[in-house]
Order: sequence, then structure tokens, then C-alpha cells
Amino acid sequence: MVRWWAGDAAVPSTMLLAAMATWAVISGCMTAESCLLAAVGRTCVQGLLSVIAAAVNLAISIVLVQRIGAVGVITGTILSYLFVLVVPQSLIVTNVLRESQPGPLMTKQRSVTASQVPAVSQ
Repeated sequence: MVRWWAGDAAVPSTMLLAAMATWAVISGCMTAESCLLAAVGRTCVQGLLSVIAAAVNLAISIVLVQRIGAVGVITGTILSYLFVLVVPQSLIVTNVLRESQPGPLMTKQRSVTASQVPAVSQ
């Protein structure tokens, strides 16, 4: 399809397509984790890690693009996010999920009768 639309020079290599597919999976997982952290107000560390990952990404991508071409850019992105963002953010998410697990006192549901509900004054 790309060959028909843009010509032979624009056809990505199999390695580039595989790297882009890998990045799509990583990005999808990290987006889900980011949404969870935003929902519970835990974005400070995530923001700092993202800035560091972007700087590492730039450095690695510059080196790799000179050595292996276009695949180097996406490889730099994958490596920087795996080492700088995925592991720490996943640990934070694991801790958030553990904190939200109900303890033994929270498992029993209590029924409330109408007489126990405080009256609302107008």
C-alpha cells in the first residue's frame, strides 16, 4: 500500500515496522498506566520520568540514527522508555493498586436504614 501511494523509497523495512509495532504496544500500556496515575493524582514522578526519558531518547536516537538509520530513532525511543519510564512507572502503578485493595475491615458491607441517614437542612 505504501509503495503504491508514495513509491519504493518510502516503503519501510520489516525491522522498522516491527520496531514501530513494539513501540505501539509499549505506548498503549503506558497510556493506560498514565490514565490510572492521573486519576489518583500521582503524576509528579511520572512527569519527571517523562522529561528524563525524552532527554535519554534524544541522545540515544542521535547516536543510533547515524549507525543504523531510521530504525535507530524508534529503537532509541523504545530503549529510553523501557529503561527510564516503564519499570519505575509500573512499580508506582503496582503500589497504587495495592493501596486500593480493600482490607479485611472493608470487605463487609453495612446496610444503612433511613433513620441512620442524617437529615439535610434547607
